Amino acid sequence: MEKFELCYKLPDERADTWLAPQLLSVLQPEALEWEGATEGVTQSHTLSQPELQIRYEYEFMPKGLLSQHIVRNHRYIRQTELAWKSGAVFERAGAQALVTEAWGSRNIRIRARGANAKELLTLLSEDFDKMHERLEGLKVRKMIPCNCKVCLKSAEPHFYDHEKLQRRRMDGKRTVECDLSYEDVSVAGLLDGVFAKHIQNPKQLLEAGEIEEALRMMPQTNETTLLLGQIVSGEREFLQGLLNEKEYGAIKNRVLAAALKLM
Repeated sequence: MEKFELCYKLPDERADTWLAPQLLSVLQPEALEWEGATEGVTQSHTLSQPELQIRYEYEFMPKGLLSQHIVRNHRYIRQTELAWKSGAVFERAGAQALVTEAWGSRNIRIRARGANAKELLTLLSEDFDKMHERLEGLKVRKMIPCNCKVCLKSAEPHFYDHEKLQRRRMDGKRTVECDLSYEDVSVAGLLDGVFAKHIQNPKQLLEAGEIEEALRMMPQTNETTLLLGQIVSGEREFLQGLLNEKEYGAIKNRVLAAALKLM
């Protein structure tokens, strides 16, 4: 089942425990703390914590697409209780992303917040793009929200087709008109305001001391899974008071050295 992207092993569990997204609850978790996250509610841009968002619009929604995405990117799921049949929260380098499929709307939305929101949104978006490429005949549009003054304050901003924005930039068209405000909006500002141009690689993260983040980005092998389990369980035991700072530091140094050897 893991081979066919139907389930994944939880790395920080002592006993072998597997999670199959398609068997999760259909109910949104009560523990989810994300403004406007209720299905069917459009997110307002007037937040105390600004967020980025894109959405995919499908002519026909492929069955199990979100479940496969969750399995493919499970390394970014820190809290399994924040994953359900139609959504999940992903975390990386201080950023969070909420990915949801709205039942009956043929849409998938990615919303990201935090210091490195662009990087996380870009990683998740690129994975959806790769999945789309292998589905022959799939008709899907990647949509980018407008960032004009009117849309930034609107609960229902205008959205642009990502492919058309890319073509405009290639053809030297610097602006595009918003359908709501009629304001000329920067094409580069729309594209670069959502997607990251550069994403730190695992070696850079290790050198910066972001061991867990680096391991989650590395190819998932028996070695990386084992190291990830050690760093996650070590942090948990440290926070629970079962390890002192010196013992926890020794675990981090040992895992860091082992991870660098895999580079």
